[in-house]
Formats: sequence, structure tokens, C-alpha cells
Amino acid sequence: LTPAMVDGIARRFAALAEPARIRLLAELRHAPANVTTLARRTGLAQPSVTKHLGVLRDVGLVDSERQGTQNVYRVCDASVFSLCQ
Repeated sequence: LTPAMVDGIARRFAALAEPARIRLLAELRHAPANVTTLARRTGLAQPSVTKHLGVLRDVGLVDSERQGTQNVYRVCDASVFSLCQ
């Protein structure tokens, strides 16, 4: 493994160390969703959801698409679910 690969792996594991992020990934596993929907389903505050989704996006686990006035998030690396099992 190159140093860059090791760094990327460590960043992903650090992102998964937060239970709220795992809950968000679990919700997104079923279907893409916006922040409002994810906040309602998880019981997290909207600013918290936005922050956690940003971390997940930064490490390449989710991405988003602008739909009207909202961003809709989806899992873009489903291999994360193998790690969780």
C-alpha cells in the first residue's frame, strides 16, 4: 500500500467511527434522501446531518446531486456495507 492509500483508508475508518454517520449510511442504503428526510428518519438535527454528510462525502462514501433547491445524497461506495457486516 502506498502512503496515500494508507491515509485514505485511515480517513474512511475515522469517518465510520461516529455512530451517527453509520446511521446515515444505513438510511441511504435503502434510497437516496435529502437532509430534511435524513434528519426526520434518524432523529438528528439538520445541521448535524449536514456536517456528517460532509465528512462522508469528503472520504468518498456518499455524493450528492442538486434537485431543485435541495441536495439529494446517495451512497457512492457500497463496499462500506461489507465492512459494517
